[in-house]
Amino acid sequence: MAKKKRRHFIKLNNKIKELFHGAPFEEGITTLGDDTLTELALLLDLRLEDLERDSIIRALRRVWSDGDYAVRKTIVEYLRGIGRKRRSPRGKTADRVETILATVADETLDRDEEEALLAAFADTPLQKITEAKVKAKLRYLRLQRRLARLEEALEAEISPEGELRFSHPFVFRFAGEEFVKHLLVRAQLGDFDLRNEPDDARVLEHLEALKREAIARKEREIEDFLESLANNRYLGVEEIVAHLKRLPPEGDLIHNPIDYLIVERIVKSIVPKAETMVAGEQFFIEKSKTLELYGHPLPYRLRLTYERNFIYASIWENRPLPLKEDFAALAESTREHFFVALQTLRERMEELARDLDVEESVFEAFILRFLEPQLLASGSLKIKEKTKRRILYHFGEYIRPMREKKMREELLAKTIRDFKRLFPLARRLHRTITFHVGPTNSGKTYAAMERLKRAETGYYLAPLRLLALEGYEDLRDSGIAASLITGEEEILDEESTHISSTIEMLNPEVEVDVCVIDEIQMIADRDRGWAWANALIGAPAREVILTGSENALEAIREVCDYLGEELRIVRFERKNPLELLP
Repeated sequence: MAKKKRRHFIKLNNKIKELFHGAPFEEGITTLGDDTLTELALLLDLRLEDLERDSIIRALRRVWSDGDYAVRKTIVEYLRGIGRKRRSPRGKTADRVETILATVADETLDRDEEEALLAAFADTPLQKITEAKVKAKLRYLRLQRRLARLEEALEAEISPEGELRFSHPFVFRFAGEEFVKHLLVRAQLGDFDLRNEPDDARVLEHLEALKREAIARKEREIEDFLESLANNRYLGVEEIVAHLKRLPPEGDLIHNPIDYLIVERIVKSIVPKAETMVAGEQFFIEKSKTLELYGHPLPYRLRLTYERNFIYASIWENRPLPLKEDFAALAESTREHFFVALQTLRERMEELARDLDVEESVFEAFILRFLEPQLLASGSLKIKEKTKRRILYHFGEYIRPMREKKMREELLAKTIRDFKRLFPLARRLHRTITFHVGPTNSGKTYAAMERLKRAETGYYLAPLRLLALEGYEDLRDSGIAASLITGEEEILDEESTHISSTIEMLNPEVEVDVCVIDEIQMIADRDRGWAWANALIGAPAREVILTGSENALEAIREVCDYLGEELRIVRFERKNPLELLP
């Protein structure tokens, strides 16, 4: 049904272009007279502030753009009726013929030239037919006819790029075999301009000379090529002859395609365990390797990519294929890049586990656990970003209890007096704190969430599980990979960049760009206020956004003064009036 509807719309659009000489409705409507525009507006019963020309055109464009089929059909039928009233097709055709022939009255045209000229301007609007265009088209038609005569006499093709192309039989003699191949020959016309030489006989004489020179060059090229094949290291005599007989007419000698099985044999003679594949215009040559990592063998594959013409030319020209050298260089660079990436990953893990007693075998086990399946699946010696994130995430979860235990021990051992120092990561970030102050339904939380969505990483901290779930769904609906963490439920996405959680579940060890702390006035709550205080003081984000009511402002100012961090206040007004029910 939808396809049928689209076909109807396409037909209407095509009819409009016919009526407006190829122009779309939006442009063609501007060519109509004021009376026609007014009649059309009245016919469609358009509601207009005035009957000014510009107002009517805007209204008609809007109606056409809205896409109602019935309205469009009414417009087309009306305009077609207007067109029939103006003039008949017979008069239009007569005007066109008279105009075209009048512009070339000083020329002598034969019947074929006259018909070709009229056909060339059959679809051109009459007002766009000028003397310059008609005479230029006549010169072009005559040049094409002349070229056709010359090509027929030469048995060759003259391309627009100034190249003479023709087929010619050449004799191939190799190893006692003799056969004939018709090959495409090319010759450049150079500075020779057919248009400046009116004498066809002289033109033919020149082009025949070019043909003879091109044939002689091709014969010398074939002779030299056949001599070079005498001691080819890759191909036997029978294989050479068979391939030469299959040489395409337009083919290049040194790029003559070679059977895949022969290429595969040649590759294996150089690199015995290599595998050869062909796709499109390229050869892929692969070799299996094994890397010993932490005493564990990891398989991977090296792949070399060559243009098919490079392989063919190397074989025909008897040049050594650099497969061993290229594999050695590729293996070295691949291992080098892999170990640099591995070292970077290891340093990041060590940074996460700083000051913790984590054994060497633990680092190795986490890396192997996720890296080995990736290498087996891809066959490439690379550490994907997805794999890095998995390793760091699970390693972080592994050391979290260890870090929490260490922090508790340090608290007990040192009797820390300054509470803000319990969150060293937050202190290092030099945070900015923004307080969205306003009543309910003022848009303060919405603005904070929009800023959170634009950040690359972030937290949303809610007072209730249901609010955390709403934040999680809002982030997911906006196309953001997010995780949900509450005391009752966890929905973890290893690809997540944002976390929505209840306030108590904040992880002060995971750095993000933006953290939104909702309902900050709860900091005064007797039972749960500690969680908002911890979040305000310890949220590990470069930008912290608080949302809450006016009565929390003084407490927030005091906390920010204690932290020595800048506080920016953004006030919001209620969107709708607050009224009591009767």
